[in-house]
Amino acid sequence: MTGIYLICFIAFPAAVLINAHRVYVVNTFLDKKDTNVVKGIATCFVILAHLTGYLDSVEYNPFLHIFSVMGGMGVLLFFFVSGYGLYKSYRAKKIDITFWQKRLLHMYLPCVVIQWVFYLIEAGRCRTFDMLDMISSSLLGAWFIDVILIQYAVFFLTSKMARGRADVWIALSAVCSLAVIFVFMKCGLNARWYNGLILFPFGMFIAYKEEKIIALAGKRWGLFFMGSLLSFVAAGAVFTYFKGETVWVNAAKTFSGMCLCLLTCIVFLRIKFSSKIMEYIGKRSLYFYLIHINLLSVVRTIEKLQGIYVFYFVLLLTFFIIGIGVRDSGKKDAVTAGKSKMLSDKENKQEWKQKKN
Repeated sequence: MTGIYLICFIAFPAAVLINAHRVYVVNTFLDKKDTNVVKGIATCFVILAHLTGYLDSVEYNPFLHIFSVMGGMGVLLFFFVSGYGLYKSYRAKKIDITFWQKRLLHMYLPCVVIQWVFYLIEAGRCRTFDMLDMISSSLLGAWFIDVILIQYAVFFLTSKMARGRADVWIALSAVCSLAVIFVFMKCGLNARWYNGLILFPFGMFIAYKEEKIIALAGKRWGLFFMGSLLSFVAAGAVFTYFKGETVWVNAAKTFSGMCLCLLTCIVFLRIKFSSKIMEYIGKRSLYFYLIHINLLSVVRTIEKLQGIYVFYFVLLLTFFIIGIGVRDSGKKDAVTAGKSKMLSDKENKQEWKQKKN
């Protein structure tokens, strides 16, 4: 168990904090690189939540149980960053059919293929095969992907309805998200289907009001930091304590997630996390999610591979599969990152002093 403690409480925090540095002048909460880093951190929360959750089912461990809470927060962070990033990308653009082409070809189709591959592996092990079951489980089997597609649909439709008015667009997105939440609750779906939906329009709202929030938070950074931190902890404690007693307690989780997202933005005003490891994971977050969750469902059924060995095996194999199977323009990204590198600490501090004076 010592190795798992080292991974969760030493290696993971170290991977997040590596290359972190103080900044003095920022014009945005999260740039594209930052959003990938946040996605990477959120993905790690989810992966560690599932793996430690498996260990919890074998033998309860109070130290590792904290990741079961942070896993849910990781999902909410991902939804927030998606809404934030998409709004900033499309606020000055006309959204057309290419929006869906990009997401269906580069996100949804690869996800379906991954689901098919793991279904065939499981079918081969169990010597059973059902074409309809394979199609339904692959197209609608990953709730996380389905919820993202719903958010994309709301984003797309409300952009058409708003006709270029940003405030109307965000308001319609929030109203539609609330409507979907109501329908899902009435249908009796698991809370995970709806307790993070409002984080997407919340991300849009923060991007829309970013300049004003930065101006306020820059002057009262400590107040914003402590306020969002304490609110996150308090709402999270309420949800954890009353979880399962009433469906409405999920509102506490949603509010806690909103506070965590705001806290993340506030922290990034002063500290930039430039971890290449988190950025790497963030760029491939959906692949990490699908591969690790499918691997875990297969590996945990192998009798000769149980307990902590499942944790190590799934973690290492997930990175190995993505490392050899997911290719991107790494060199091109490195060159681009070098050209668009943030001001050095010295230059950044000088500009900050000039603005302050």
